[in-house]
Amino acid sequence: MAANESGISDSVSLVICGCTMTASLCLVHWLSRKERAAYKHAWIDYQQAISSQDTELGDFAEVGKKEERRPKPRAPFLDFLRGLSLSFIVTFHLMWNFREFHMLPHSPPIDKARGLPILNYVYFTVYFAVAFLLCYAGFLYSPYLCYAIYAPVVTYCLYTMWWEAQISGVCLIMMCLGMSQALVHRNGIVWREVVTRATKLGSLAAVITILSLIFVPQQWIYFGAIHCLCLNSILTVPFTQMPKVALVGFIVIQSYSMAFGSCPLEVPLDWPTLDVMPWFHNLGYCLLGVWLYSRGVPKLATVSLIPGTRVYFEDTVMTTFGRHSLVIYLVHQAIFFPAVYLLSLLNA
Repeated sequence: MAANESGISDSVSLVICGCTMTASLCLVHWLSRKERAAYKHAWIDYQQAISSQDTELGDFAEVGKKEERRPKPRAPFLDFLRGLSLSFIVTFHLMWNFREFHMLPHSPPIDKARGLPILNYVYFTVYFAVAFLLCYAGFLYSPYLCYAIYAPVVTYCLYTMWWEAQISGVCLIMMCLGMSQALVHRNGIVWREVVTRATKLGSLAAVITILSLIFVPQQWIYFGAIHCLCLNSILTVPFTQMPKVALVGFIVIQSYSMAFGSCPLEVPLDWPTLDVMPWFHNLGYCLLGVWLYSRGVPKLATVSLIPGTRVYFEDTVMTTFGRHSLVIYLVHQAIFFPAVYLLSLLNA
């Protein structure tokens, strides 16, 4: 790999990124041991309760009531997926910082209205199918070995399949949003929750837009990831009561996007900006998440990729990332951006 404008070779930059992410995952895993154990025990208690009575996730509050400070059970697989997508985002932003400070080359832009050829996603899927099997095998020996495999795999993926990773990560986030909305409104639409979530996300989106106007007015963020999450969180709500209709909606939206590109109501995708997210295409993945919730997918608690073995999602750091996704999303760039900037100055 050739040296870039900063004088650091791409391979050195990738090693720094991979080691940084490995250290971050290992540190959070170690710091969250007690929290993950508590949620794991809460889930096991919940499973024992529903084996003897009809108890819904979210309504569960009686089991272990005498125990103090024991958390309510959560949907393990949903937290895991949310954390997995967040790990992609954090790594993506770390490498974006390296690209911005000329320590890695920028990838060529793509037409965000039409996306990438299907074959690109096939390569991406095969790559991660093999990678996750290796991570799983590593986890059976030690979770830290798993992270030592996972972080470099994601780093190299973002280097070689930049746009595939970005688009796939966003789709995963949107599916999690759909499952989360279906969970919240499982017994009927809770309008207070709708207003609360929309207010939080809308306020955060407004802050991001204002800050971008102040610091990067030539590339201000008019409709980024948080804006898209805010809008789609509202549009998804009616479908939470109609999971089969949501599945049809997913198929229709994806078919339309593949055939015609962006819909007429889509936000402009070609304006200069640091971040823009097509809402219509991603709404389809939210609707898919609603349907997946109706099939019980978020309640998966374990995975078995090798016969005779089993791993609890709550034993991984990804569930911790998922539970604290908003905080990590807001904080990580405040740490990485100045750190990479200082590194670029040292190598100027």
